[in-house]
Amino acid sequence: VLESPGVFDRIIRACVEKGAWCLYRLEAEDSAGPSELYDQKRPVPMAVDLTQPGYGLVTPSGAAQRGWTETEKVDPTRMGEAVIYRIESSGPATAEQVREEIAQQYGEVSPQDWQDTITTMLKKGQLYAYRGEPHQEEKPELIYGPAATLYSPAPEDVLITPAEAARRGWTTTPHQPFRLTGKDGAKKILPLLRRLGGIYDRGATSTITSLDLVDLELPHGGKLRLQLTEVPPDSMRCLGELFETLDGLVQPGDGTEADLEIDEPDDNCLLIKELKKAQEPTKPAGEV
Repeated sequence: VLESPGVFDRIIRACVEKGAWCLYRLEAEDSAGPSELYDQKRPVPMAVDLTQPGYGLVTPSGAAQRGWTETEKVDPTRMGEAVIYRIESSGPATAEQVREEIAQQYGEVSPQDWQDTITTMLKKGQLYAYRGEPHQEEKPELIYGPAATLYSPAPEDVLITPAEAARRGWTTTPHQPFRLTGKDGAKKILPLLRRLGGIYDRGATSTITSLDLVDLELPHGGKLRLQLTEVPPDSMRCLGELFETLDGLVQPGDGTEADLEIDEPDDNCLLIKELKKAQEPTKPAGEV
């Protein structure tokens, strides 16, 4: 029970500003779209009288589905991390259940973006998929790696983490490669670029499954992309001079990203130690 009608008005306005819902007004029930629409980017003006007829509430994803607002493309890396977190925290679930929960968090995701993200994660071994029930103990046929290349996740297919598949005895060991991705990956890898050859000279042992540096900016215009696959330690040592030259030539830009994957990381490898050190949060000045 509200203390006064004004409290209702404040609740509506506050929740629009926080992105909990959108406020709209239709001139007629058969209108193609709202004559007024307010959301997190467009707060409700003080002059709007919510007691007038025609005003309604809709979720941000509902407004996007109706074409009333522009749908922002969800970053695949961020969406992938959200998928992993959901399954790790709540357990295996069907692809449709996970998609619905991700949509609640990020808004409606296009079927193509969803399929591309899940297929990429399956091919990289970050997720496994199977046809069955989320809580079954009988080993199913797991879909991941090369087998996922032509796979399209059906709504009823189950998604499971490699660690949980190993716990159920479906695989011998959890598949846990070392990965850095996106803009965050670039921030950790690029400071080490000049030293990569030296790190391998000092005894780094990791084979680079893949390294992709994207949109490095050249000094007089243009962008450079460097892609390495299945590079053993001896070859990484030979590339030391190339890495030093690149470090002195290119600069990171707004679109620069880096994706590094090492399928069989060794915690004693110097490169792994350096990269994990780069992942540690920096303490504020003066904190011990």
